[in-house]
Amino acid sequence: MDTRRSLVGFVLSVVLCLSGAAVARGQGGPVLAVSTNSLDLGIIGGATSDSSVYVYNAGSGCFSWLIADTEESWLTVEPAEGSDTYTCEEDDYLLIQVDPSGLGGGPESGSFQVRRPGGGGFSETITVSFDYQAPTGLEVNKTNVNLGAITGPVADDSVYVYNAPPPASISWTVTESVAWLAVSPMSGTTTTGQDTLTITVDPTGLTAGQSYSDSFTVTRDGAPSDSATVTVDFTFKNSIGISVSGTPPSGQKAGSISVAGAAAWYHFDVPAGDTKLWNLWTEVGVDTVLGLYTAVDGTLLAENDNCDAGACGLDHSPLHSRIDYDLSGGTRYYLKVEAFGSAAGDYTVHVREQANTPPELTNGSLTPDSGDDTTTFTYSVDYYDMDGDAPATKEVVIDGTPYPMALQSGDAYDGTYRYQTTGADLGMGDHTYYFSFTDGEGGTARLPTSGTESGPTVTIEFPDVPVTFWAYDEIQGCVMGGVVGGYLDGYYHPELPVSRDQMAVFVARALEGGDANVPDGPAVATFNDVPTDHWAYKYVEYCVQEGIVAGYDPVTYAPTVAVTRDQMAVYIARALAGGESGIPSGPVIPHFNDVPAGTWAYKHVEYCYSQEVVAGYLDGLYHPEYIVTRDQMAVYVARAFVTP
Repeated sequence: MDTRRSLVGFVLSVVLCLSGAAVARGQGGPVLAVSTNSLDLGIIGGATSDSSVYVYNAGSGCFSWLIADTEESWLTVEPAEGSDTYTCEEDDYLLIQVDPSGLGGGPESGSFQVRRPGGGGFSETITVSFDYQAPTGLEVNKTNVNLGAITGPVADDSVYVYNAPPPASISWTVTESVAWLAVSPMSGTTTTGQDTLTITVDPTGLTAGQSYSDSFTVTRDGAPSDSATVTVDFTFKNSIGISVSGTPPSGQKAGSISVAGAAAWYHFDVPAGDTKLWNLWTEVGVDTVLGLYTAVDGTLLAENDNCDAGACGLDHSPLHSRIDYDLSGGTRYYLKVEAFGSAAGDYTVHVREQANTPPELTNGSLTPDSGDDTTTFTYSVDYYDMDGDAPATKEVVIDGTPYPMALQSGDAYDGTYRYQTTGADLGMGDHTYYFSFTDGEGGTARLPTSGTESGPTVTIEFPDVPVTFWAYDEIQGCVMGGVVGGYLDGYYHPELPVSRDQMAVFVARALEGGDANVPDGPAVATFNDVPTDHWAYKYVEYCVQEGIVAGYDPVTYAPTVAVTRDQMAVYIARALAGGESGIPSGPVIPHFNDVPAGTWAYKHVEYCYSQEVVAGYLDGLYHPEYIVTRDQMAVYVARAFVTP
């Protein structure tokens, strides 16, 4: 039965009562009351929840209420703050959740209000208190070290071990397995401070152009489950030197020019398959001319003909130090260094593969964050690439599906990108999104860096179901959960009676979490009056298969007959209980005089009553003969299938 009561994707805040459907506790109009004004959770060691406090009507009739003034960041209450809830005679339990993460430990207290909308003095304040005893354990300040692009051994000391919280001492040990990774120290004891770990990466012997990732683990001695794992990532960018012989020494080649006009030639090879950008620059002590060629005295690719003493690079002014040049893999290139003027001295020439800088995404937004099927929603994000790369892919991923964004303003490498869609295209319900860009050079950017942002919430607003309508929340909940929709005229028509085929649709969609999950039905129809091409065929057949309905006779379902309150109880009771056999026989003494024991739907009505799906009228009767309307049915379905 628990499984039946869970509706996938179905979100309702609180179940309301039917207007006039509950027996009052007292007299003199509705009176807001709570079961207690003080909740003491005692000693807690982490996140804790409580559902013992409830709101009830100490008077007569019905009223709406809401949660307000929840100011402590560690305290949340459901139903959510500011959302109206409707109460008649039932007890509406609150889910009070406390998350002490970030607190320093010790006694804490906070409060929130339960009040009638609009104030008027009808309110109750509930105080929540507890004593937080924070756990002691091993922690590290970060779990990932990204060294970016490296060309040789690199050391990093940004990771440290600490005790959360002190003063208890903990001893720990480091374990790592790959040859290129070393951590120091390998063990230690931490009390009140923090112990820095020096992470050394030596890429000697690794393949240039490849990305590497591995991890090490810090484990508390004697407590193997208390550990932290730190991942180390980098890309090895080999440094290619220049030499006359073609054998690169160690990333650079020094030489001297002693006579004005003298020239020296050097060459270097770009590995096959490597088409990345390369950096070429000189550190000079003389005035020089640099030229990059595809062959000795062959085609000139780039030249700087005024390289004053100091740092300079090809195609740059003397104040710059490098050029980013797109060279082809599997090719030998030649660099000519020529002195001019009367000066003489030493110089150094460098050639190195460029480390691409990933792009950045900022200021991601969605406007508005909610609306109906006619609303236009705009997703926007700012993109910047310091290398000047325009995005190769630019997407907002909505509910797992990517959609291309377009440049709205600015430059391609430094601008704002936008995507627009409508609520009708998104579909009803709650949605999520994130932004994902690439620069075409191996750089990626994501916002947020992990997880998703929430929004928008898309609803359908019916002209005949305003927010003040007594069953507004339940109807909206059924629409959001894919249980029911409006008519083609845009109206919901809450006053229309529910027929037996419509009843099957309500129940089948509610049990399966929406229309898409209801199976198509068998190839041969069970009933002559619900053939395979009938609009409600698969829903009726689903209810038959699940033991929820039967025909008036083996071949007649009577789909157009209106559903009465006793018949409705039979549908819902069987759906909740998993079939007729799961429904208890009912109490000895009936709750309603007009549904006595022995009545054909007695146990079904009593079961729905026990599950708080239905209640009687103010005259104490159930009125099983009344026809069920579409607004009432939305309330019954909401009560029956919302997660308790």
